[in-house]
Amino acid sequence: MGISLVIAFIRGWILTLLCLSTFPVLVVAQMFQIQFIAGAGGASKKVYERAGSIATESIAAIRTVASFAAEDKVSRHGGSWEGDSRHRCDR
Repeated sequence: MGISLVIAFIRGWILTLLCLSTFPVLVVAQMFQIQFIAGAGGASKKVYERAGSIATESIAAIRTVASFAAEDKVSRHGGSWEGDSRHRCDR
């Protein structure tokens, strides 16, 4: 990069100084972009963490029901419980 700057100064020093004057603006813009991307990543990380915890709790609840062997009870009495729940909702 140093050699290219020397050649640029020799060929057209005014244009080279003009181009170099935009360098600080580009650096500041890049800093803002990095902060914005980091902030957006942090927010999505929180959302994914919450979704993961909900999924983990759901799986744990399913395992609890399976450990009490309640599937048979639900399948045998499912029809009668379903009617009862409909009646309760109508009140």
